[in-house]
Amino acid sequence: MSARRKIWVCGLLLFMAMAVHAEQTTVGPGPGEQIMNDAQRKAVQLLTLPDRDYFAFDEQRALAIQAQLAASFDTGVLPPPTAASETPMFVAIGAPHQIDFAYDAELPVLLALRYTGQREWEAHYQQNIWLVAVELDSGDARIGRLFNPGKRELQAEPSLSGAPPDSIDAEAVYTDVQRIDLRRAVAHDWRPARFAVTAIFYDWPSNTVLVEPRGGGKDEGADEATRQLQFGRPSSFLTAIDFSAAPALVDGIAFTLQSDMGRSATVTLALDLPSGQQALVMDREQQALLLKTTLLLLRLDDNAPMQIELLMPINLLNAKNGGSRLRGAVQFDLRAAATGQTLAGAYQVYLLAGDRVIGPQPIILK
Repeated sequence: MSARRKIWVCGLLLFMAMAVHAEQTTVGPGPGEQIMNDAQRKAVQLLTLPDRDYFAFDEQRALAIQAQLAASFDTGVLPPPTAASETPMFVAIGAPHQIDFAYDAELPVLLALRYTGQREWEAHYQQNIWLVAVELDSGDARIGRLFNPGKRELQAEPSLSGAPPDSIDAEAVYTDVQRIDLRRAVAHDWRPARFAVTAIFYDWPSNTVLVEPRGGGKDEGADEATRQLQFGRPSSFLTAIDFSAAPALVDGIAFTLQSDMGRSATVTLALDLPSGQQALVMDREQQALLLKTTLLLLRLDDNAPMQIELLMPINLLNAKNGGSRLRGAVQFDLRAAATGQTLAGAYQVYLLAGDRVIGPQPIILK
């Protein structure tokens, strides 16, 4: 590396370390916060416990919270016969905010699920709930199915099989609370790092919980910024577009898909986000920053969801509050991004960007 590049890299690292520190002192939405409905927010409150309580959480306590959660939505008053059914449905999770990777043998996650018989017929939960863990410093995304049937277990019937449930079964409401070991559900080496954890029930995303290491290899200060700056090249299928021409942002992100009668799909992505929870990669040749994100494509009853890594050019800007923000916009063809993979059928498309899970965007491809 030339002396000029070394100076540029060192200056950038120093700027990022100062920006991360400044962001940690600002007031605003907390990391991992996402838009939730009232029912989901109530479930998250019940699943939020002191860190060590997650490790001692047993079946009896799961049943107690399950009953409490079900009762909180039971008003005891029957709606008028002509009233539209508005059953609160959701998937929500809780997890410790800090764990000791050297001491704790598991990473416990509580999952609460409320659904109807109609929903179960449309999307069997045992075949369509996925756990997603994004390592914030590297941007690597790992996914695992919540239920992995053993070889001796019978294969469940596909969703939408047989006749739809009658009105009584369709409106039946089920509430479930389970404790899962994320380290068993998601294949990963699980080195000490910061993770953003989310559950996805096909087209229902849960809240996101941030998990940080407590001891056992946590680095401090500028080393954390250094870990974020890997080297890479921008994804070849991306085309940078003018930020002002991008769709309107919602909570700092615009993520749209436009399909041409199912033959192709154009993805437009624009971001204006705080930099603290995002993974950055350095383009050594262009002396520019890249943001590492992942597209997740889910099909109903899918055995192996498709993941597409994106390295998009991004600008690092000073924020008014003293921190830093990432801003950029790109477009690309979804088929071109899925190099060597066949896209056919109905998909729910998510964008995984650090502590953010955006979507889903539904699309049907032929």
